[in-house]
Amino acid sequence: MTLALLFTTLIGVFITPDGIVVGSDTAVSSRAGQSMREKYCVTGPRAVSTLQGVYELRDTETKATVALYDHFREFCAKIDRTQLPPTLRGQAQFIAEALRTALDTFLEDVPAVEVVRQYSTNPIVARIAVSGYDEHGPGSVVVGLGIATDRATNRWETQIRNISTLTFEECGVRFHGQEVVILSLRSSRDLRVPKPERQKPDVEKLRSMVGGSCSDASIRLAPRLFAEAARLTVAYGKGFGIQPGIVNLPLDIIVIPKNGTLDVSRLNSW
Repeated sequence: MTLALLFTTLIGVFITPDGIVVGSDTAVSSRAGQSMREKYCVTGPRAVSTLQGVYELRDTETKATVALYDHFREFCAKIDRTQLPPTLRGQAQFIAEALRTALDTFLEDVPAVEVVRQYSTNPIVARIAVSGYDEHGPGSVVVGLGIATDRATNRWETQIRNISTLTFEECGVRFHGQEVVILSLRSSRDLRVPKPERQKPDVEKLRSMVGGSCSDASIRLAPRLFAEAARLTVAYGKGFGIQPGIVNLPLDIIVIPKNGTLDVSRLNSW
């Protein structure tokens, strides 16, 4: 039997007319409790990748483990950025293939019937995003690392698939992970986020951007909007089934201006 330890997070990707902002919380939940870890990797002067999904898989019988997050961090530390594919999609596929190799190695020692039982209803293990600029301009490409299963034959296969709902090129914002609180802002009838909160200027701007409006979007504003998204998730997540500590400070903010150099900073308060 395999046990999945969730690598829960809130990641936001904002594409604005003057640049791209990627925000991520740093909380990681595991059996050992809560810890703080970076969930991004700078893959080039104009690109950054993020990982969301499962932190660790463990076979409870053999005690074998595969920590996809650790592989992601090791990959980031050792990567030769000059050898990465030039496109955002190519980079996302490249990183996903590296994690797929580790996942294949782990699952080969797990009985096929257990793999099928564990992943037939929850096939996606991790989502890898690469956001930034390439020859096609600004964009954010997301691919999923998953396990396709066939119950009839007890066969499985790891696969990498494009996630079109999170991939985008135009001005706007997409959230990964514990995004249910933010997405609720799109409905005026959902009062789990109270009306006084919804009426705050930055929350209204966040709601507009989630709805596709970029009239006020900028790399100056986006970090504040991501901080508001994280704050709302922490404050009201319980009403959406999100346990305390799943999303938390500090927040990592990566800014890729349309013209200029990439900048990384950390927010320690809302």
